[in-house]
Amino acid sequence: MKKLDLILIAILFIGASWAAFTPNKQSKANEISPEELTYKMSLDRYFTTEEVALFIMNEDPSILLVDIRDQKDFSEFSIPGALNIPYDSILSPNYISILNPYGYRTILFSNGSSFADQAWLVCTRAGYENLYVMEGGLNTWIETVINPVEPKPYASPEEFDLYRIRKGASLYFGTAIPVEEGDVEAPNIIIQQNTNNTEESGGGCG
Repeated sequence: MKKLDLILIAILFIGASWAAFTPNKQSKANEISPEELTYKMSLDRYFTTEEVALFIMNEDPSILLVDIRDQKDFSEFSIPGALNIPYDSILSPNYISILNPYGYRTILFSNGSSFADQAWLVCTRAGYENLYVMEGGLNTWIETVINPVEPKPYASPEEFDLYRIRKGASLYFGTAIPVEEGDVEAPNIIIQQNTNNTEESGGGCG
């Protein structure tokens, strides 16, 4: 189990810390047990940025992308087709049907991985299913999908294969602005769909 997972479990079992980062505590009727949560945390909950890019490019109808940053950051740049549900609103009753839909794989992301991991923990503890995290967040998205670096001549065939995927995705999504990891100050807002680059991406995988 990853070090981050152990840290999140420790936070979960400390009531004060749990209350500190839980954005909404309106209903606990469907909460799973700590033992079940620990088991879910042992499973693979990550998709790479390359996998997410391929989902969008292939117009996979089972994927739902959720940007948990604040409205301002979301409006400036996000992944085409993503929905905006700020971190402090993820347990709002208004979003249950979106974050916990039947038949979808919901992929959470922020600038890095930490806030998306916390959002995953909060939602999974609340009983939500089929939740995932985009590993590395938008920082890694920009490094690998938007601005991929060609491998050295002596790199392995696997590295060149990965680069070809990244290069194809880069041509598909175009260029982007850099983002930085930081605390999310998220107001309660209505859900909206990002329209950036929709002409280039065909609307993404909303």
